[in-house]
Amino acid sequence: MLDALWHVRGGVLIIGDRKEERILQELSHKLAAQGKAVGQLSERSIEFNDSLWNMIFPKWPYDPLQMIKKGRGALAIFDRGKIAVSNSARGRVLSYDVRMLDAAIFCFLGAILLGGFAGVAEASISTAISISAASFAWLYGMNFLVSSFRARTFFHKIVADTP
Repeated sequence: MLDALWHVRGGVLIIGDRKEERILQELSHKLAAQGKAVGQLSERSIEFNDSLWNMIFPKWPYDPLQMIKKGRGALAIFDRGKIAVSNSARGRVLSYDVRMLDAAIFCFLGAILLGGFAGVAEASISTAISISAASFAWLYGMNFLVSSFRARTFFHKIVADTP
């Protein structure tokens, strides 16, 4: 139940005679272009794993334009995910389950830091807690809303654009 706070799940109906292999291959290429380590789980599913810690503490030598060059995009904030093609009553469905736990941790730590500064300035623990809670809700809430919309759009576009 709590994992719904950092998971985005959904499915896209595959209409027509689009090949699952081509869709998964296109997804693999797009994920690799975004800097994700992609692995094949089976012939009908793939997974990726890429911690946000790698963005903060990159391997040296570091190219500061790495994000732009690699095309970090719709799934940049997600650290792990599984994508599979399955059959359902409606037809073939591209199902996805992507996780943004690292982003939740970063937002939580940032909110604690901001709340700590507010608590010191006001000398009040209740002010610190209020500021921390509001900061986390804003930071993570907005990231979650934008990222979940971008992920859904990304998967719909992949299915629509793949012949």
